[in-house]
Amino acid sequence: MIGRTDAPNLAEAWAARQRSAIKRVDKLLASAGLTMDAVMAQALSLKLDDIERIDRMIATAEGRRNAEIKVIDAQPDTTRTAA
Repeated sequence: MIGRTDAPNLAEAWAARQRSAIKRVDKLLASAGLTMDAVMAQALSLKLDDIERIDRMIATAEGRRNAEIKVIDAQPDTTRTAA
């Protein structure tokens, strides 16, 4: 187990990719019968609604951008000079 006050320090060291912290986290996960894949899957599950909302916002913005590009492309090119 890890103490409540030790967890933030361990998390910070793990995020900084300190070898000793990585080993400790892996050992703690294994003692709980978990892997990093299981933790990542749980995190994705918890944030899936946010990810889907952001994905819809991106798709909407891309649709607006594509519509504007079509409008711009449909305009006659007045920058060319007759030769």
